[in-house]
Amino acid sequence: MEISRRLDEIINMIDKCESLADIGTDHGYLAIKAIKTSKVKRAIASDINKGPLMKAQKNIEKYNINENIECRLGSGLETLNIGEVDCIVIAGMGGNLIRDILLKSSEIAKSTTQAILQPTQNPEVLRKFLVENGYRILEENLCIDNNIFYEMIKVIYDGVKRESDEISYEISDELIGLGSDTVMAYIKHKINENNKVMTYINTDSENGQRKKAYLLNKNKLLEEKLNELHN
Repeated sequence: MEISRRLDEIINMIDKCESLADIGTDHGYLAIKAIKTSKVKRAIASDINKGPLMKAQKNIEKYNINENIECRLGSGLETLNIGEVDCIVIAGMGGNLIRDILLKSSEIAKSTTQAILQPTQNPEVLRKFLVENGYRILEENLCIDNNIFYEMIKVIYDGVKRESDEISYEISDELIGLGSDTVMAYIKHKINENNKVMTYINTDSENGQRKKAYLLNKNKLLEEKLNELHN
């Protein structure tokens, strides 16, 4: 079956396991393809809204895998029991929301052997939370789908609280380690976005001056990340 590159890249990151929960499943495509490609044997497709879940159920029936995928209506990880699945995927939500989902159902999140997270905004907020709250980053990936950059982070809870510098929450060592042209383009994109924001900052005020100084410093650190890639 044909699915978006973003979802394909997420599925590629899944280590083969017994069970998967796709949180915010939408049309159920990720869970369906994970079953069809034998990444997992059974899956739970979960969504907070009835509409997407009904579409997911229709797609599951279309591919005749009703016995392998169960649809559940509910918020975040609240549709799961502790230890019920090996892998959770939370994709297509903001970094703040993913963080809140993990916090609200922390024991469920901690009981998995892998969690693949794909924030659409604020990945630095999510990464900071993960690093400082006992989650170990196993792998990261970055792709472009329909001209949009998507970060993917695979973690496991090991209880070890770590620290990192602020810029590494935005562009991690794992991303730098990929050494790809995509990562280079992503960093340049971030620098350009900061430059655009700076054109609208009124530096007549002290607050505006602080904002501009902050972004100038951030761009300097991003340039250093670029240099790491070149070296």
